[in-house]
This record gives sequence, C-alpha cells and structure tokens, in this order.
Amino acid sequence: MTHLTPNAVHSAIADGVLVVDTRPSAQFAQAFVRGSVCVPHSNSFLTCFGAVAPEECPVVLLVADESHAVELAGWLHLIGFDDVRGWALTRDMLAAPTPDGTEHPSLQSVSLDDAHDRLAQDHPPMVIDVRTAGER
Repeated sequence: MTHLTPNAVHSAIADGVLVVDTRPSAQFAQAFVRGSVCVPHSNSFLTCFGAVAPEECPVVLLVADESHAVELAGWLHLIGFDDVRGWALTRDMLAAPTPDGTEHPSLQSVSLDDAHDRLAQDHPPMVIDVRTAGER
C-alpha cells in the first residue's frame, strides 16, 4: 500500500476519493483535513465506515502509523472495499499547508439552547443525527 504525500491526498480529495481520518472524533473536531470524514479506528470501524461510504468507492486512510493503515485496509477488504489508494499520517497532513492556504477547519460543539436558536433563524443549518439507534 502506498504512503501518500499531503499533496497526493489533496489531489485524491479533489478527484472524489473518500479520505477517512481514523482519529477519535474529539481529535478530528479540533482540526481536520477539509474533505475528509471521521471514522475512528475502533471495534465499530467497519459499521461506521459502511454507514458513510458509497459502495465500492476508492479510499485513502489518514492514520497514526503505517501498521494502522495495513490493519484497516485488511478490515475494508473483508467487506469488499478493495480500492485503498494509500495512506498518510494524519499529523503530516495537519502540519502541511492546505491547498488554499487557509487554516485547517475545526468543529464547534453547541449547547441545546444554542442549537434551538440557530434552528429558529431564517436560514437554519442542517442537522444530521449521527447517533445509533441505541444512543437515541
């Protein structure tokens, strides 16, 4: 499996490849590569991946180290995702400049009251519930 440079990962994103950041979601929220999705490396990786990945799409993995890339590519193979284009270290991606020279984006948590206020605006944000059935 190919170790990709940050430029190669950004090119993959531009080409529509699914780039998966495998860090815990709290770390992803602090800073992430624009165009990537967060699917944490955990026992539920395949379940979560299957929920966000288009069928048989090409994939690039952002990982903590090469051994994680090898492990996760093996897991993806088990469910028919054989087009893993490569991997990159997440820390290298976040240390590299973005293609447009801006900072890496982050996500903010909002309180329930703040969410309610935002939803009452003329142009409310879209809310996507990502909890599993057992979490509702």
